[in-house]
Parts: sequence; C-alpha cells; structure tokens
Amino acid sequence: MLAESLLNDSWERVSKNSHQDFIPLPAHYEIYRRHLADNLKSISSRIQDGYSFSAPIRIDVPKHRLTLRPGTQMDINDQVVYESCVAQLYLQAAPSLVREQVSDVVFSHSTEEGKRTGKLLGSWKRQYLRWREHCRERYESGHRYLVTSDIAGYHENISHRILFNQLEGHRSEGQSLELLRKGLRRWQDGSDSGVPQGPDASNLLGEIYLDDVDKFMVRKGYAYTRWVDDFRIFARDHAEAKIALRDLVRQLRRLTLVVQSGKTRIWEEEMVLPVLDPIEHQKAILQDQIEENIIEKILQEVAYLPFYDPFAKDARDYLRIEYAEKFEAGILERLFDIGKSEGSETHLRYLKFALGELMRSRNPYGTAHVEEVLITHPHVTDRLVAYIQAVDSCGSTETTLLRYLTSRHNVYDWAEMWLMYYFAHQWRRQSEEVREVLRSTIEDRNRHVATRYYAIIAWANHADSSDLRTLQARYDSESDGLIREAIILSLRRLPRAERNAFYSACAGENIHLDQAAQFVRQCSEEGIDQLFGRAV
Repeated sequence: MLAESLLNDSWERVSKNSHQDFIPLPAHYEIYRRHLADNLKSISSRIQDGYSFSAPIRIDVPKHRLTLRPGTQMDINDQVVYESCVAQLYLQAAPSLVREQVSDVVFSHSTEEGKRTGKLLGSWKRQYLRWREHCRERYESGHRYLVTSDIAGYHENISHRILFNQLEGHRSEGQSLELLRKGLRRWQDGSDSGVPQGPDASNLLGEIYLDDVDKFMVRKGYAYTRWVDDFRIFARDHAEAKIALRDLVRQLRRLTLVVQSGKTRIWEEEMVLPVLDPIEHQKAILQDQIEENIIEKILQEVAYLPFYDPFAKDARDYLRIEYAEKFEAGILERLFDIGKSEGSETHLRYLKFALGELMRSRNPYGTAHVEEVLITHPHVTDRLVAYIQAVDSCGSTETTLLRYLTSRHNVYDWAEMWLMYYFAHQWRRQSEEVREVLRSTIEDRNRHVATRYYAIIAWANHADSSDLRTLQARYDSESDGLIREAIILSLRRLPRAERNAFYSACAGENIHLDQAAQFVRQCSEEGIDQLFGRAV
C-alpha cells in the first residue's frame, strides 16, 4: 500500500518539477494544490478499488536537426502514483546499485544529497558541476584520451521486459510493481518499451536499467563515468579507448540500446579539454579577439584617457577593467551568432547559454534575430520566449511572432504552444492582428489542445463581456478537459452572479473542473492574473 506520506512527498516532487513539463500548466497545478488533501485521499481510495490510469496528452517536441521527441504530459494523479511507486522500487533496489556504492561513477540523479535534505533527489546542478570537475580531474591525472557517447532514443527504447526482470531481481514490492506495469502500458499505448520523458521517476528507472552496464565497466577497470545517458570513458592511449568503446556498445546492445553514431567519438590530447567545457573554451577564444576590437574602437573615439600614451599597455589594461561589461556582452553576442548559424550539438549549447545570459543581463541583442531562430532552431522556442519576456517590454517582436505563426514554417505544435503561452502572459493592449490569430486558433480544432488552451487564455484576458459569453457558449461543444478548464478560468471576468450560475450548471461532470470553478470563486481576479504573468 502506498502510504499517505509517500503520496505527499511524491506530490512535492511533481509540483517542484512541473516547470520541466512539456506543457507548462501553472494554473492546473495550483488548482490541484488548493484541493491537495482531497486529491491525495481520492488516489488512496482509487488504489484500493483498482487504480485506472488516464490517457496522457501527447505533443511532439522538435529536437536538434529537426527530429522529434515524443513528449508525454500525464494527469497529475497519475504522476503522483508513478513517483510513489518508483520511489519505493528504487529504494529497494538502491543498495545493490553501483551508483550507490561508488561515488565517482554515476553522477546523475543523486539520492545521497536527497537523503540529507529529506527528499528523494538532490540538486542536479550541484551534481552536474561535480561531474564536470571529476572529468577534468580524470584528464589531468594522465588520461589524455576520451570516449564520448550517448544513447539513441534512450527513454523510448527502455525494454519493459528487461526492466521488470531487473526490478523483480531486487525483490520489489508487488503492488508498486503491478501499478508501474499498468501505467507504462497505458502511457506507451500498449508498447513493450519506453518510459515517459521528464519525471524523476523515469530518470530513476533509467538508472536501474543502466546499472548492469555500470557494473561491467567498473569491473573491467575503465575510468568510466556517466551523466544520464551521456557516457565518458577516459583512457591512457588510443587502443584502450577503442576497447572500452567496443565493450560499452556490446553491453548496451544487451539492453536493446544503441549509441548515437553522430555523438560517439574518441578524442585525443589537446581536443579533450574543449569537449569537457566547450562554452568556456569558445569564450576564451573569442575574448582576446573581441576585447582587442572593442579597445581599438574605444581608443579611436575617446579623446581623453588618464595616461600620457593612450596606446600604452596600461591604457589597455584600464579599458579592460572599465569596459568589462561591454566585453562580456560582446562575447555573449558572438556566441549567440555562432550558435544560431551553425548546426552542431556544441553550437546548440552556445545558443542556449547565450540566450540565458543575454536574458539575465537584459541585453536585447537577440530580438533582431527572433524569426531566424524560430525557423532554424524551433527546439529552443521555450528559451526564446523566456528571453523575449525578459527584454522586450514594449512588444517590438510581436510583428515578427505573428509573421512566423501565419507562415508555412509554423509546423511544430510545441513551438506554436509556447508562442501562445507568450501572448497569454502579455498584458499590453492587443492589436487586432493578434486577436485575429488567437480567434482562428481557438476555432481550429485541429490545433493541439495545449495551443488552444493558451489561445483561449490570451484572448479572454482582453475580452469584453460579450466576447466572454461567446466563449462560454463553446463549453458544451468542447469535450477536452483542458479546453474546458481554460474556459472556466477565462470566465472569471464575467459578472459574479452570472459566472457562478454557469459554474453551478456545469458541476458534477468532472472533479478537476469542479475544483477549477471553486478556485475561481475563492481566488481574486488579480490572483489568477498573476498565474499568467500579470504584475499586481
């Protein structure tokens, strides 16, 4: 039996990690949180009666080189049950896993720090920095050859047969095992392989799944380390590196997994450090070049400097200190340009890093290149939207976004959803062009449900009572619960008596929608606005 405390801990993880969901739904989670005790009690009751899992929402997420990752958005109750089952199964398996016995082999999804903080998992950022430092130490200890590789379609290709054989070998608890079996079968449409991407639970199942590989590589004495499915093996010569790679490929094949040939390589000597930290390496290359260019320009423009010879070394050192922020901005802008123009995995890292740093420094340089990034790198649309929200307070990119949305390049539901998310979080007066795009998106039932959800929210944020009544009239003809939730939230601006009468008429059809209506009744209009980015 899944204890109430375990369900509550699992909810905390699900809630904390919701920002990593393929579909961002902060209001959906807030509604659930407001009725948490009732929801967890309902889960316990449903488990006793034979828990049935819901169909997930599917959304294809563009990847690097425009391939697709299958995104799965599970019902919140199902996520809580999934996390609870896997937490129990993992804790039973943990004592025999290499990652729990040897501290410098597997760094991803650390449970050690989690135990100290009372949580299942610790901070991934701290662990990732530890992993990077460990890799550098391996190199500096004389291992000047590096094998890098990762798995093609890792989560999609985890075999259920092998996974459950492994779990049963750890004498896993029966109820959790059967619930997990039932859930995976439901979420993977009856397929005998694959786990949902994103949840902590899936990551922990992946760690159990790869333990046989970890054990073999450690037993063979390789300088082997792993972050999720990113493998690094350090060697003292090329022959050792080749043998280690051969063994890794063979061990993965036993688990029905194959390496990505494009990401599998042996690096030698001076090429290893740039692989270990490509962003810092590229920044170092750019720094001297950019500093020199900027200094030359400043020296030509500035009439006075506190030195007798403006071209002396002291003057240049002074400028490096005085204009440090300008130099850093120049490096970030150049990284952004390289990242958006090139197609390698390393250049994609440059682009993601530059977008994050330009956002933190409120540097609007990237706004001139929004359309180019959307067309060539749709897989960073979420980061691009966050960047635009941070730097474009007056809406200068709006015309560009509309042009993209109405172009033939708008082919990815996930990217389109994020642009609708952007408009749902903008509180400037909407142009008629924006409202027309939103209106046509709402009416087009071939659009993804998540895209229509945010189109409804965005349109209703600026709607008058007549428009809201038109939206209300759509409710009965919409069968999807997420669309109905968006309508319920949007009707908060109708006169209270009229709105509440409609909510009462709809009551009893769905527990979550009843909770959404109660949430609107109890929460101020401004409080709900804040969930969609409005400063109050």
